[in-house]
Amino acid sequence: MRKAGAVAMVVALAALAGCQGEVQAPAQPSWTAKGKIVALDAEQTSVTIDHQNISGLMDAMTMAFAVDDAAVLEGIAEGDAVEFVLEQKARGLTVTKLAKIDAAALEAATEHTVRGTVILVNEATVSLMVRNDAVPGFLEPDDRVFGVNPASLLEGLEENDRVEFTLTERESGALVITALRKLED
Repeated sequence: MRKAGAVAMVVALAALAGCQGEVQAPAQPSWTAKGKIVALDAEQTSVTIDHQNISGLMDAMTMAFAVDDAAVLEGIAEGDAVEFVLEQKARGLTVTKLAKIDAAALEAATEHTVRGTVILVNEATVSLMVRNDAVPGFLEPDDRVFGVNPASLLEGLEENDRVEFTLTERESGALVITALRKLED
């Protein structure tokens, strides 16, 4: 009985040893999404994208991502509609592929004029936190964070500024500030 157990153990160990060369590392998780280029890093190491919902990862928003290789950004400019692939890497979520697409796929579905008070300007994420006034049938008064596109709309804004802005509802459901002006006191 012991001899049979020892033989079985030797056979199992031999089988495991033979499999070592075939073991593969698990694949990196990746996601494909569409969006609009908001900003490119001057050194081309990151890109900010106003993206649609990324299924299984995050809701639609404007966010900066690392870029796998500067060559990924060749031929891409601010305002381009793109489809991109994200992978989880050491630097965080990283764009590994980027391709221009038809801009009509990203056009706005609905626009609303909203007034509010600036709470926080976040240039890193190209977003604005606003205490918005009520818009009957659309928004209740609340503190909300909105992506901003183009990023230049953030220039000169400060905490407590009263603003009027165009809130664009994308087909994806994302709400993005696409026009903005300061209101006089």
